[in-house]
Amino acid sequence: MIEENIRVLENENGTFLFKCSKCDKQKRMRSPNSLKFKVKCPCGILTSVKLNARSDYRKTANIPVKIISQKFRGKGVTTNISNKGISGSYSARHELAVGDQVKIEYTIGEVLVTEHATIKYVNDSNFGAKCELLPQYSEARKKKGFFVMPPDQTLWLKLE
Repeated sequence: MIEENIRVLENENGTFLFKCSKCDKQKRMRSPNSLKFKVKCPCGILTSVKLNARSDYRKTANIPVKIISQKFRGKGVTTNISNKGISGSYSARHELAVGDQVKIEYTIGEVLVTEHATIKYVNDSNFGAKCELLPQYSEARKKKGFFVMPPDQTLWLKLE
């Protein structure tokens, strides 16, 4: 019996999609009342599962960004992105501060995305920011929404 650790994101119905790393069997499961629990697949793999407390899927990404504020203008790169936030690193040190209002610009495909955000975390040259929602029917919001969509959601869209 092999034990693995994975993180999953539950959806609004309180369920999550479990996929076994050995046999690739998938099963939609109801989330228990705990953030950490174990799931045993019929193939024998025992997996430690940790529910992600975030409400939105956070996708690992390596996208060049421009960060602009009243006191700072710099370049950086994302480490991950979601519909409500972005984190990454930037080239200058100690220029951003928690609470700073910034504009973050990046490109997804051929679409320029410009987000207004509040810096929530700074450590050396790493940052985390909470983004305002993009305008509802904008091309940037649509492009970002599909970009950060969880992999299992993309699968369901293709099947329907």
